[in-house]
Amino acid sequence: MFIAIYPSIGEKRGGVKAPKQSQGLKVNPRSQNKAIRTESFWRINVPHPVWHKKTNCLIIEIMLRPSPIIQGEYYHILGRGNNKENIFINDRDYIRFLFLILYFQSPTSFENISRIVDAYIKQGRFAINPDTVNEILRKRFVNLIGFALMPNHYHLIVYERKAGGISRYMQRILNSSTKYFNLKYERVGHLFQGPYKSVHVEDNDQLLHLSSYLHLNPKDLNKWRSKEIEYPWSSFQDYAHKNRWGRLLATDIIMNQFDDGKEYEEFTLTSGAKNLLDEIEEDSKIF
Repeated sequence: MFIAIYPSIGEKRGGVKAPKQSQGLKVNPRSQNKAIRTESFWRINVPHPVWHKKTNCLIIEIMLRPSPIIQGEYYHILGRGNNKENIFINDRDYIRFLFLILYFQSPTSFENISRIVDAYIKQGRFAINPDTVNEILRKRFVNLIGFALMPNHYHLIVYERKAGGISRYMQRILNSSTKYFNLKYERVGHLFQGPYKSVHVEDNDQLLHLSSYLHLNPKDLNKWRSKEIEYPWSSFQDYAHKNRWGRLLATDIIMNQFDDGKEYEEFTLTSGAKNLLDEIEEDSKIF
């Protein structure tokens, strides 16, 4: 995980503030720089720090130790295909994964997902009985806040409603996806590169900018550059326009901070979250 440290101690682009006390975190003494002091209190390992001239900041790599997921907190969940291979080959693959992240938020089971996907292809919606949706909402162990599905990776923002909820949620999604993909494409082995990764969202500013980062991911695809809001496999249009998924996509935690979808759209397009990472990748080649 890479972050940008600015000359003002501990300040990071995106509004995420450094902790006020060290809590035992230390800076690698071999890589200290004028832009970093031990008082920044970030647990980092920086054998080759890179100074990013355009934004006047130092790019460093954060080595996060595994930590348990805490009930009542928000997390950035991400994963990618094994060997960076695509995990979505065609629209049907995207639609099926979209169904899983929406409808697997509770223990509710579905017997014939292929038939549900077929209905979506014909009608443009998941024809699920309202009583079933209400059951999911009543029993769900996570809240899905946002998503972006890309050809070889995915990003989710998820809230842990019940202890162990994210683990159960992701296990259902990834197991179902792997079985489906291997059967459809006559392959064996792992579909995803290792287990999913989870990053704790520290504060509200980070949550807002994380949502922007997710929703700007499609700019990496030539077809969708400058048309990110139209990308069907992210929740950007559900925030800026009409929420296609109702209460299955919990947008209120973010949208209650904006007057309307247009204001959120402007915030996302001007946040700079995605642009900074693009510039870092081009200039420093550290990704």
